[in-house]
Amino acid sequence: MKKLSTMLLAFGLICVALPAFAQYETINNDTWWKDASGNPIFAQGGGISKFGSTYYWYGTQSGGAVSYYNTGTANSDYSFIQINCYTSTDLVHWTKQNPPVTTNTANFSSSEASGVSIRGQSVFYNSSSKLYFMEVAYSGTLGTGIACLTCSTPTGNFVWDHLQTNFPNVYNSPGDISFFVDVDHGSVPYMLCSDSHGREHAYISTLSSDYKTINAATLISEWSQGQEANNMFERNGVYYYNMSNLAGWSYSYAWSVWSTSILTPSDYTGDAQFPGTPADFTHHTQIDFGVEVAGTELTNYFVMGDRWADFDDSYQKAGLGSGYYEWCPVTFSGETPTYNSAGSFQIDAATGQWQTTPGLANGTYAVLNLHSGLELDAFEQGKTNGTPVDQWAWNGGQNQEWTVTSLGSGKYSIVGVQSGLYLNSPSSTKGAQLNLESSNGSTSLAWVIAPAATPGYYTVQCVANSYLMDDYENATTNGTTTDQWSSNGGANQEWSFSLQ
Repeated sequence: MKKLSTMLLAFGLICVALPAFAQYETINNDTWWKDASGNPIFAQGGGISKFGSTYYWYGTQSGGAVSYYNTGTANSDYSFIQINCYTSTDLVHWTKQNPPVTTNTANFSSSEASGVSIRGQSVFYNSSSKLYFMEVAYSGTLGTGIACLTCSTPTGNFVWDHLQTNFPNVYNSPGDISFFVDVDHGSVPYMLCSDSHGREHAYISTLSSDYKTINAATLISEWSQGQEANNMFERNGVYYYNMSNLAGWSYSYAWSVWSTSILTPSDYTGDAQFPGTPADFTHHTQIDFGVEVAGTELTNYFVMGDRWADFDDSYQKAGLGSGYYEWCPVTFSGETPTYNSAGSFQIDAATGQWQTTPGLANGTYAVLNLHSGLELDAFEQGKTNGTPVDQWAWNGGQNQEWTVTSLGSGKYSIVGVQSGLYLNSPSSTKGAQLNLESSNGSTSLAWVIAPAATPGYYTVQCVANSYLMDDYENATTNGTTTDQWSSNGGANQEWSFSLQ
């Protein structure tokens, strides 16, 4: 039987058939995000708020941003130029709007403002006053604290209201400030921060009903090693408080704790690494903010990381200098989140669905391991539950053919043509041999198929436990076990899919 090799380029340059119900657009990381006019998006730090059906992306533009875009050379020009605003309905195509804060805004001139940043959902609406509020971390001639600005529209010229400089219960003063709006529970805003001395504390503060006062902080946790870039998102009543390592302007893996009670410190899980972020240091970024995409079919979550490459040449030295912003999907096993690093992926903001880019078309494939050169194989043509999955030289049999079907959100089922049984992870044990099982609704039968480092090859990751399909001990002989193992970046975890 002739095999047509499905060579799919890593950044989605070849289009494939997509389900009729989804209108996918591609998000490409590791490059410059551009607005609808073709100009680079400058929105460092920043965050996304949603009003009606429109997403609003706010962020700061520094004096060195344009220079870095033009030359690729790191600099130390942190001077404030303006806060930018971009709008989109699909999270892919962004239109630049009026910059809501510039050096012409009261107290933001170059002689008055020495430090300006905006992070998280820092723009929110108060239905009583019918005003949009913008909360900005500010240092200048009036002092250091949170500047409160207001406007009657989300894209108008925001005006100075006041500067809050006192933050009860926060040790020393707030650091790495961001805001979170609980859109699923009345759109209540909160401020998150660490302290400015050592970043050893994580705080959450409520706001007054008129949104003009940040109330006394609740200490959620503390850690002697320090963590920063505090941010939060909420899913199904669970609040995820996320942070980075202390890495200055450089990249790092992330940390995450979570709770069903946002202001109850004892309810939060113990401090732990955010699963998926250590593998490549959160796609070589500093974690910045989360985005909830509530569609007609699903609600999914994405994390944006920032590359502060204009202020730190470690990105250039690692070959990562192009572009500031990297967005990656988050998947869940129960309450536990996993960050899915991706060079690109496809999203349909209307339905809330996403899939890996370019995404395998539904079809029947032979699946070949890059290291062993052997095919994924149902052992001895087995057709019963528990049949082991091994590898064997291509023989043209249906026990080496697999029907791949998209389940949405980047997940797939893989079914043996001969047996009609699903590729299955039998346990949470590292090194366990994969087998075949009947459909049972378990996430052990669902797999994330994502582009690997080698063009045209993929990693196959079990949704239930995040282990990758693996050529056991790098073997190359017929009958080699196909097991599951944590990601190691090896060729024994890369697979090609050839359409039959």
